[in-house]
Amino acid sequence: MKNTLLVGALLAGQYLLAQNIGIGTSVPAQKLDVNGTIKTNGLLMLTGASAGQILKTDANGVAGWGTIDAQGLFATVPTASLSCPVLFGSVGTGDRPYAITIAGNFAYLVNQFSNSLQVINISNPAIPVLAGSVGTGNFPADVAVAGNFAYIVNDGSNTLQVIDISNPAVPVVTGSVATGNYPTSVAVMGNYAYVANSSSNTMQVINIANPAAPVVVGSVGMGTGISTLDVMGNYAYVVTAASNTLQVFNIANPALPVLVGSISTGTQPVSVAVAGNYAYVVNAGSNTLQVFNITNPAAPVLAGLVSTGFYPQSVTVSGNIAFVTNRNSNALQRISIANPAAPVVVGSVSTGLRPYSAAVAGNFAYVVCYGSNTMQAFSIAACSQNFAATYNTTTAQTGATQIPWITNGDNISNSNFGYVGIGTEAPTATLSVNGNANNLSGAWSVFSDARIKTISGDFDDGLDVISKINTILFTYNADAPFYGGDEQLGVAAQQLESIAPYMVTKNRMGKYDDLRKVNNQAYPFLLINAVKAISETNNLLKEVDEKQQKEIEQQQAASEKEKAVYEARLKTIEAKLAALRAAARATKKE
Repeated sequence: MKNTLLVGALLAGQYLLAQNIGIGTSVPAQKLDVNGTIKTNGLLMLTGASAGQILKTDANGVAGWGTIDAQGLFATVPTASLSCPVLFGSVGTGDRPYAITIAGNFAYLVNQFSNSLQVINISNPAIPVLAGSVGTGNFPADVAVAGNFAYIVNDGSNTLQVIDISNPAVPVVTGSVATGNYPTSVAVMGNYAYVANSSSNTMQVINIANPAAPVVVGSVGMGTGISTLDVMGNYAYVVTAASNTLQVFNIANPALPVLVGSISTGTQPVSVAVAGNYAYVVNAGSNTLQVFNITNPAAPVLAGLVSTGFYPQSVTVSGNIAFVTNRNSNALQRISIANPAAPVVVGSVSTGLRPYSAAVAGNFAYVVCYGSNTMQAFSIAACSQNFAATYNTTTAQTGATQIPWITNGDNISNSNFGYVGIGTEAPTATLSVNGNANNLSGAWSVFSDARIKTISGDFDDGLDVISKINTILFTYNADAPFYGGDEQLGVAAQQLESIAPYMVTKNRMGKYDDLRKVNNQAYPFLLINAVKAISETNNLLKEVDEKQQKEIEQQQAASEKEKAVYEARLKTIEAKLAALRAAARATKKE
């Protein structure tokens, strides 16, 4: 039976020997049970205490020291979804698609059973569309794209083919060269293509400076079994499935590749991707992704490892994420490699049957499924989730909500597929600014590399358009669906539309279904062509002027010559006249 002491007042210096003490209660349940408010000048709790902790309670009200976390700070915290990526679009392919790569707005994939290269337009990833196709050799096994050409290895006909893709709708085979036996992988860097031959156990270096006539310039032995490779800098990295190795070749001299390093991998390595100081290898036999530190290519070191799905078939790297296709578990995995020593699976999604290869571009991962003859587009934009704290002033509840902004070091980006508006709630472009935008130093720039462009023709407008544009001073009136501000300088879109319709688009905004917007991108190019036209005219005028000047000089020279002739004749006549006068005078004297 517990001893209970009821305390009304405690005398200083006295000790109370009792198991439980109650203040304001006759049935204390703890050593000190207070039914009321406690006022104290300090509180000392030693059990579990350490610097920086806060006082927390459990569901029963029992207090203790602990650390703060998001779940404790906010009433609700959204959790990152492991179902990311998300299927976004799909399109049928040829028979048994085996490999894929991305360049610009197009996906290039090879189909092993239908012996073809297909070009898929992915400008709208939700609705990928077949743009073009061309026959290949037997059993195309891999494809790489550089500039206006696609390079394909055919393991059934032992060839490397070069295909002109400058017009993606009409790809054309332009060149071919024999390879070793059973080529299964190709990578391109500069003027060289690097081919792994799985039966002859060689890596070949092929000069592709002339795409119409590729030439083998170097070769080196490698491990045995199905092999794939990747190239970065002065090194080629090759994995061979039967010998379970990652080999590193120095290719500084493409004619003389040299093995400089090697390391054992897991069982049956079937794909390798190189990024930065690391090589990423998937092992189909041991179902793992291995991360190798290749800071010293001559001595690669295993840095990290993580389990994958069943029979990982390919790996590709984008930023801090490795994307792995698992052939026998029909899944695409996202693996964080932010810490190469501790890779971790952060997402997975089901794919079609037997996903053999994947490629990543922008916010999308593209997967070819060998068993279901499809190319699938998966959105990866929302896989990195950021949250903002919220406070409901009505309920006084805290919480968190997902925000579309993603930070990466000093960079910030938006993961939405829609538009961003500054000073407007109705943006009509990727970034709509209602007001001035300042660029305090430097210039606005766009990607303009010819290798990522499909050129459809020349832009010839110039002086003829510039001379017709009517510039105006104006202010936006009350009918504008936004605040207009001060007087501005510009044009009237309707007038511009009549002479340069490509500069004007129509948008739905406010009460208008056809509010016109001017794309100012053409102005500098109109001016460039105008200057060229003026320069050409000036050159013509200069040529005419020089010709006329030359003709005048020639005429002057002819006139001078004629003048000299006339002057000589005049002197002769004058001399004869003088002689006649003299003769006449002499006759008179006689």
